[in-house]
Amino acid sequence: MEYKYYISSHNGIETLYRIKEGRIGDSAGTLESFQSGGWSNDLNSIKSFMNKYAAGWLDENDAMDYSIAIGALRKKIDEARSFAAEKHGNQKYGKFPYEVHLINVINVLISNGILPDTEINIDLWSSAWLHDVLEDTDTARDEIIDRFGINIFEIVWSLTDGKGENRKEKKQAMYERLILNQNAIIIKLADRIANLQFSIINNNQEKIKLYADENEDLNRYLANRITERKGLALLDYLNGLIDKMKL
Repeated sequence: MEYKYYISSHNGIETLYRIKEGRIGDSAGTLESFQSGGWSNDLNSIKSFMNKYAAGWLDENDAMDYSIAIGALRKKIDEARSFAAEKHGNQKYGKFPYEVHLINVINVLISNGILPDTEINIDLWSSAWLHDVLEDTDTARDEIIDRFGINIFEIVWSLTDGKGENRKEKKQAMYERLILNQNAIIIKLADRIANLQFSIINNNQEKIKLYADENEDLNRYLANRITERKGLALLDYLNGLIDKMKL
């Protein structure tokens, strides 16, 4: 099926729309928006688009092919990086600026073929930049929703430690949410791989032991829960690193 793609603001967020080939007025019944990780015919979003069309703010001349639309959406990633840099401020990752860790997580995605070339992967990259802002900064829930949408908020929230008396309890509370969000699982695994690789490079034996000890718990929660090939590949990679450290 051939589609035309449009980008239009909905609730202040740049949103990707698609419609079957043809004029908007003739094909409005096929109009969909990309929300919460999938294509939707949500009436509020469609009404927002059609109101702009009726008012002359967009028309068929604004249509673009998929690759151009994805390219335009990538600015969300830059916005997420800037937002994270501002929120983390002067926080450190060891002796380095905190952004070093976020870059390392992005590099794990790249090395595993997760590139910003689809709607889902753009959300993954954005979430990778933002994954610690709820846990480690004063960022509020609504700030993320208003700037990046509910899908990215849910990923970041699923990666945020829960309540508990110690690290183990906080991680377990987080795992209970994590297993309900496939995209969050992908970012969690990339995060753990990045942390472990950094610890290996810097010969931080304390951190290496910590991540190795926690890996059994992580695997127990993720057992039979991962449905995405990206997630399965990342888990295999993480477990391979852990096994090497045990030799």
